[in-house]
Amino acid sequence: VCIYHCGDCDFRFVEYCKCCACSIMKFIRKTYWYITAYLQKHGLVILGAVVIGIVMFSLLSRIFSTISPVKPTRYIGRTGLITLATLPLDIQRKISDGLTSIDQSGSSVPALADRWVAEDDGKTYRFVLGKNKFWQDGKQLQPQDVQYNFSDAQVLTTQNEVIFKLKQSFAPFPFVVSQPLFRSEKKTSWFVFSETVIIGTGDYKVIRLHEEGGKITQLELESPQERLVYRFYPTENRAVLAFKRGEVDILERISSQYDFVGWKRVKATPTIQQSEYLAVFFNNNSPIFDKAIRQALNYALPKSQGDERAETPVNPRSWAYNKTVKTYASDKEKAISLLLKAIPKQKIEFELSTVPNFQKDAENIKSVWEAFGVEAVKACSQSKDVANKSDCKNLEIAVQLKIVNVPDVSNFQVLLIAQESPQDPDQYYLWHSTQQTNFTGYRNPHVDKLLEDGRSIVDQKERKSIYQDFQQILVDDSPAIFLNHLTWYTIERI
Repeated sequence: VCIYHCGDCDFRFVEYCKCCACSIMKFIRKTYWYITAYLQKHGLVILGAVVIGIVMFSLLSRIFSTISPVKPTRYIGRTGLITLATLPLDIQRKISDGLTSIDQSGSSVPALADRWVAEDDGKTYRFVLGKNKFWQDGKQLQPQDVQYNFSDAQVLTTQNEVIFKLKQSFAPFPFVVSQPLFRSEKKTSWFVFSETVIIGTGDYKVIRLHEEGGKITQLELESPQERLVYRFYPTENRAVLAFKRGEVDILERISSQYDFVGWKRVKATPTIQQSEYLAVFFNNNSPIFDKAIRQALNYALPKSQGDERAETPVNPRSWAYNKTVKTYASDKEKAISLLLKAIPKQKIEFELSTVPNFQKDAENIKSVWEAFGVEAVKACSQSKDVANKSDCKNLEIAVQLKIVNVPDVSNFQVLLIAQESPQDPDQYYLWHSTQQTNFTGYRNPHVDKLLEDGRSIVDQKERKSIYQDFQQILVDDSPAIFLNHLTWYTIERI
């Protein structure tokens, strides 16, 4: 009777309720026995299924987290043996920011720091961080996060400031801290996978990083609008082949158009990089290359025109650029006149070294100089000012080409290579006589003093005057022949 009437139980029929409760308890016990017996028999199978499910979910979450079907994806090829430490600056700046950034004129402007001030004659720099600056994972940027690992600077922090105390005055310091900042953390996915992730403050997040032998082979970035997949190749030829195979759709910073001219669905876009220049560097320690010889060889070479022309080692867009330096436009008569005033005691024979990218340029320079030598000998033999005509043969120029993959800056006579103009006009490292990085061996006490003052004086107007004088003297001395700014091509499918 209890079983049939249990559902009718209410407060008026308490005996029915007791009976109903009894039936419910029997049902619970019976269910428990069934479940326990089932788990004893199939428990290992169920546990294995749960573990496999977690692993598969973790795998799929990793895979699908990197897939953005809605966002367009661009596959970009670049050349170079790249590590995290040598990641191209333009890519770094997509991922993160520095305390400062550099505008078109080469001046430092606020980025992660709202403002800064130089104190103690440029020995102390105080940067005030912006209040609304965050890492890509949502954490607010703290002064303690600013780590540039300077070996010769003391770093102090307050609630919202980062203070750098230097051993000596250094005016270019705001340019140094334009280097993007990064954080790295270990990321664990469902307690199964652990990897190091790179975190920045920019629009593009690092989604995945592939390395082989310590070199980056592929870097995947993602912004709210697009996904970029950078693939790095050791040489241009490998990158071009990858483009033809369809591994990438864009090639950046390629030195020529190769054989893509005329391809219907491929566009080659040239860009003049005024921050990079091609120059002939003389070994100024060699007795062959006195000032007159260097200047004569400079005048003998034809130069580019317009934006492509490089006249000094300073970027033409820089606030410190000097527009009034000697241009050394091609002038054979002036070049010959210089040689006749200082006829060398032996023939002008030397080796011109360069890398494969500039082999054609080197061959052209060799041809021009050797033809110029023939003209100089002829002019010397006809000159009334040269008493000993037998010396005229010393004006012959013989150039031997040497093509190397990696130039040896410690052992050369003449070197044709590209250099990058630093963002700040400070060029102490390249031209000061005390620096080991001054590979040309150039020495000029006046230039040394200007370079010393230029990095110790904070006022920009004073620095501008200093660096314009520096360019004037350097170009006149011709320790190098500044030829042209580099032209890089972007090859892309359309």
